[in-house]
Amino acid sequence: MTFGVAAVLVAAARDRGVVLQERLWADWRGPPTATLMLSTSPSPSPHLARHRAHARRLLPSLEQLTDERDHVDPVGSSETIERFVAHLRERTRDGAKFPIVSDANADYGFRRNVLGLRPVGLAVSAAAIAISAIALGAVAVGAVDRDVRLLGAAVVASASAVVWWWRLSPRWVRVQADRYAKALLDAAEVLDPTDVGAPVRGAT
Repeated sequence: MTFGVAAVLVAAARDRGVVLQERLWADWRGPPTATLMLSTSPSPSPHLARHRAHARRLLPSLEQLTDERDHVDPVGSSETIERFVAHLRERTRDGAKFPIVSDANADYGFRRNVLGLRPVGLAVSAAAIAISAIALGAVAVGAVDRDVRLLGAAVVASASAVVWWWRLSPRWVRVQADRYAKALLDAAEVLDPTDVGAPVRGAT
């Protein structure tokens, strides 16, 4: 029973995270991998030429990525990048061979899903603060006996609200999203230009 409830909660958190991801990517002007590989993005990768070379090496059939194409055909460039990134994701699914990519992806997913739950967390914290305030008010007028636990509950509820609002922010997710994107693109260094399932040249 407990496991079933936990599984449902985890699935709900993931669903909210996936929905949130679309809004985050819109705010970020695309997925982090795309912003790293587009020369027209606000923060292209300093290793852009190397990433493009790996795209040509691993997927020779891809249309070439260039600064000119990014300006003239940004949609086409983005589609090419998506194909390259999808290839990298498929080739790096083995966490034992690509621990850096796997860990970065897991941490990104966790942060994204937690942020997706922020409205729920804020609502629960606000309710706890309200209940604590009512209880403390009752103590102040002598309606109930003093209890230090009431003050402790109010402090914990207030701290929880601060954490949900300030610490668990889109910026908190973006930091890890960028780490995952960089790890995924860097993994191309050790991949051979063959089909999915081919051996890699080394470990990440």
